[in-house]
Amino acid sequence: MNDDAQVLALLHALDRLPGPNHLQFPNGFDHTAAMVRATRLKERLTEDFRHACELDDHINDASYSFHIVLPAEAPRPAWPWECG
Repeated sequence: MNDDAQVLALLHALDRLPGPNHLQFPNGFDHTAAMVRATRLKERLTEDFRHACELDDHINDASYSFHIVLPAEAPRPAWPWECG
């Protein structure tokens, strides 16, 4: 069997393994909870930067689920962030 056929056979075998009812997210990933956290972060950034931020949740074929866009006219937050 050549390398391409071996890779294809491996991928087909992996497709048949038991796992989650979906293949979009890792087993145990809570998409709803992640969406709530992303929405809270977007709201916090909008408040802190005093400019509307956008939340893009239509991400496909990537290793992340959400993308938050900070507008260019929002150069820094209204007050220093506390980190810790």
